[in-house]
Amino acid sequence: SARVSSGPWLSLSLFERWFFPGLKANETVILVGLLIAAFGESIRKIAMIQAKHNFTHEIKEFRRKEHKLVTNGLYRYIRHPGYFGWFLWSVGTQILLANPVSFIGSSLCLGIFSANA
Repeated sequence: SARVSSGPWLSLSLFERWFFPGLKANETVILVGLLIAAFGESIRKIAMIQAKHNFTHEIKEFRRKEHKLVTNGLYRYIRHPGYFGWFLWSVGTQILLANPVSFIGSSLCLGIFSANA
């Protein structure tokens, strides 16, 4: 119901307003978030293009016969540029939205995901 969902939203909004006044109006924070998110998305797209058919959104437990290890381009410098780009995009969007609570929560979730990937 609307009352159930509006309670946490109102609490979060009041928390942000009390502890981080003016953060959502800070153009520098928003610009930094936008640049990080755009950079991360660019890295992810380049990784997808360079890996061609070897890039999938599925975690494989066994190597496919037609799979080739990509070792050129971004893959020469970063083991998983797709994950790296996604990580930057995820963090950048939370900075862009100037949402410190979600930034902390999503960063913790990303850390747990990255540690298990």
